[in-house]
Amino acid sequence: MISRNYLPIYLVQFLKKGLLARALTRRYVFGQVYAICFEFTTRCNLQCKMCSHTYDKHLQMADLDFTLFKKIIEDVKKLDNKNISFVATGLGEPLLYKNIIEAINYVKNEISYAYFNVITNGLLLDRNLAQSIIGVKTDELTISLNAPNKNIYKQMMGIDRYDQVVGNIIKFLELRKKLGSQKPKIAIQIMETDETQSEINSFYHFWKRYLSHYDKVFTANITSMAGAVNIDDCLNVSGKNPSRYPCCQCWTCIAIRLTGEVYPCCIGFNLTGGKNDILLGNINHDSLEDIYFSSNSKIKIIRTDHLMDDYNNLPTCKKCDNYSLSPNAWFKNRFLPSVSKKWI
Repeated sequence: MISRNYLPIYLVQFLKKGLLARALTRRYVFGQVYAICFEFTTRCNLQCKMCSHTYDKHLQMADLDFTLFKKIIEDVKKLDNKNISFVATGLGEPLLYKNIIEAINYVKNEISYAYFNVITNGLLLDRNLAQSIIGVKTDELTISLNAPNKNIYKQMMGIDRYDQVVGNIIKFLELRKKLGSQKPKIAIQIMETDETQSEINSFYHFWKRYLSHYDKVFTANITSMAGAVNIDDCLNVSGKNPSRYPCCQCWTCIAIRLTGEVYPCCIGFNLTGGKNDILLGNINHDSLEDIYFSSNSKIKIIRTDHLMDDYNNLPTCKKCDNYSLSPNAWFKNRFLPSVSKKWI
């Protein structure tokens, strides 16, 4: 496989829309590969305009109970599926969770084959924490830098800390090299907006000089988080989303809030009380196997509705545009009238 670091960012953007990307996504969807996304905390140190955390006035600030975390890991071990990865994400900044290093280390000791990715804004990535992240053999560190310069960063993220985060990333890369480690891989994210579009290529070339061949720079679209964020009011985002197709997250993502609620996608982190059309269950009460993998799991109904283009019972999905974040893994059913599904 050609390293992403050797491909110009505009070529990667182009390839992500092609048939090959769709085929690879389809292979991933049908490969029973699952990303278990943990919300370790709802506390955050930024006020990003594209995040519902900034607008949710009723959001309770809390941390994941470590006993519950260990219970989840035990549930995962019982699944006996080696295509499992873990992602530290959610509405909060994972590095604010005081037990984040202990959590990564616990997973590495209990499930040696598991892949662990921490998604962070990079503000807290000082030398001590960097050394710990490298020391516990974290597999990937995704840094949501999001902007190509300090002015756009302040507009998007709410504070003026661009130079600090850039410096943290460079120092992290230098430390990783000094320690002779290839882990974690670094993935630096930039958001695609009208303001950033013309600078994405120069952003890529700036970071290319620091990154190793297993690192990458990648672009991400801004979405409304199922209506939780009004992106038209806060950022300039041109272009329309592609026509609706089934969301891949319903086949590949298991999102667990710090409350124990289990959802089929990361939109679950943005939902407020009373919105339970995609709530699968609560891991405080049932096992992950019963909630997600049993024959009567709600996930099967959600998947069928997506393949039927029927969102009448899924108002959250109906107004959500997160499907566009992944290539379309499906094909319109034009030639198999015996199959009732509109997507196959």
